[in-house]
Amino acid sequence: MIPTPEQTARAAYERAVQKRDAAQYVMTRVPLELAVDAHRQYMARAEAAHAAFLAWMGLRTGAVPA
Repeated sequence: MIPTPEQTARAAYERAVQKRDAAQYVMTRVPLELAVDAHRQYMARAEAAHAAFLAWMGLRTGAVPA
């Protein structure tokens, strides 16, 4: 049986509500400490990668004193 446009719209709406509810559940249940710790780890990796990039660019351009 081919669904009517109303049935298709209703099913899409129900899926969107389920996704929204799942996202709200996750966001309200994740402890803030875990989020802060994950952010700190991410920033430490980003800063290390940036420092490595700057060092590589210095070597590449010959800006590092011999």
